[in-house]
Amino acid sequence: MKHANWESRLDEIMTRAAIRLQEKIQWAHSRGLLPAYFKRIGFAENLDVTLLRAATFLDLQDWAAVMLAHKLRQARKTGCLKELLQQLDMLELL
Repeated sequence: MKHANWESRLDEIMTRAAIRLQEKIQWAHSRGLLPAYFKRIGFAENLDVTLLRAATFLDLQDWAAVMLAHKLRQARKTGCLKELLQQLDMLELL
């Protein structure tokens, strides 16, 4: 039962983090700071430069949400979820 509660909590964290990430991406995009934002949160190394230039804003948001889910799952498995959320400036989600 304890494991099921943690999985449910992780799902809540992932959902809220995705919403927050989309808000932050929209803010950074409107100010022309999207590449710098992706670099600061550690997503830039996985982002193809041509995708950044050719993709629509919605495509970039979708890509970032998928990347976030992957990173959250990986951080949970390695025991560094708190550090990842701190890097993303979303520590309050815990």
